[in-house]
Amino acid sequence: MRNEPTRLNGKFTSIEAWDSPTGASLCVYHTKAKGKAKAAIHINHGLADHGGRYARFAEALSAAGFHVYAQDHRGHGATTAPDSAQGVFAAKDGWDQVLADMKFINSEINSKHPSLPVIMFGHSMGGMLAYNYLLRWPETIQSVVIWNAAMSKSALTSILKIVLGIEKALKGREGISGVSKMTFDTFNKAFKPNATSADWLSKDVGECKAYEDDPDCGWAPSVSMWQDLREGIVYGANDIGLDNVPKDMPIYVLGGDSDPSVEKGKAILDLDKRLHAAGLTNVKTVLRENGRHEALNEPEDERNAITQDFIGWASQVAK
Repeated sequence: MRNEPTRLNGKFTSIEAWDSPTGASLCVYHTKAKGKAKAAIHINHGLADHGGRYARFAEALSAAGFHVYAQDHRGHGATTAPDSAQGVFAAKDGWDQVLADMKFINSEINSKHPSLPVIMFGHSMGGMLAYNYLLRWPETIQSVVIWNAAMSKSALTSILKIVLGIEKALKGREGISGVSKMTFDTFNKAFKPNATSADWLSKDVGECKAYEDDPDCGWAPSVSMWQDLREGIVYGANDIGLDNVPKDMPIYVLGGDSDPSVEKGKAILDLDKRLHAAGLTNVKTVLRENGRHEALNEPEDERNAITQDFIGWASQVAK
């Protein structure tokens, strides 16, 4: 397994390899609750990200009485699979394979902590995965957290399908896609003059630099990974299965009004509107003023306030 991440100001209790039924060896990070446990929180990271970056958050959650689990998704971090590599989820059906890995982790968490509620947390791509998961298996979780994720119906998904189809014909499914330049690079230009290539993530330059220097972060995904991600966006935008979600399930949606990846908050408000239209009654939606993409990596005072607010909400959910 990977060594304890050196750039993090936090530490996990353990880092293990869990063998998923999909064939993936999942790198799973775990931090035990201090004192009597309130709930278990299952963290899902973003695109070109990894679970190790959530150690600081996990430490705060542990101190507040939560067990924390986070895994590196296929194609990310230290997780391996015969049909995967950095930037590639799987040989086929990549999005569904990642969701199957998440369901396996969920079943293990429920097995280890049968009396505790499970809160599924997702950031960015992880938020898209968490919402897709909710639409498929709502009975396996007690609440869901969807932060900094865009799943709105948009003509751009049709354009993306065409672009990726052309790229696949020219480069093959495992070729590096140019979509990263169309997205990440374009997002960063909104924050000129740039101190790093990742200024759009946080107002904390040190955090952006740490991301930039992390070999497991910021790489350009393959054509197939973008195709898989697009499928997840389309599925989430259609709200397939939302009628099966308990109307009182606690749901926490968050985004920043300076985050270009969520259309400066429009995608966050769109999801909030759709959830309420479906009759869900326990939805908390926060649009952070001047908030960039990684709420948990904003300047210290800000991220601490965000973390404490989350702990307060999760503690209420766990009662």
